[in-house]
Amino acid sequence: PGSSPSRVAALGTFLIPVLVYHSDDALCRRWAEVRIARRSQPIATDDAWIAATALANGVELGTHNPADFANI
Repeated sequence: PGSSPSRVAALGTFLIPVLVYHSDDALCRRWAEVRIARRSQPIATDDAWIAATALANGVELGTHNPADFANI
C-alpha cells in the first residue's frame, strides 16, 4: 500500500535535487570506527551512519541535536 505509480513518480521528482550517498566498504569501516570511538558515550546506530557518511565524504554535518554527534 502507498506505492502507487504516481506516488513513486512524486518521490522521484522530490529526490532529484537530493544528493544520495551509497554505502561501500570504506563507509562501513568508518561506521565501525565511529561506534568504537563512542563506546564510552554510545551513539545510536542511525546517528553513527549519519556521522560516518559525513566523515567519509568530507561534508559538514548540520543537526538540531549536536550532543548526539559530540566528540566525533
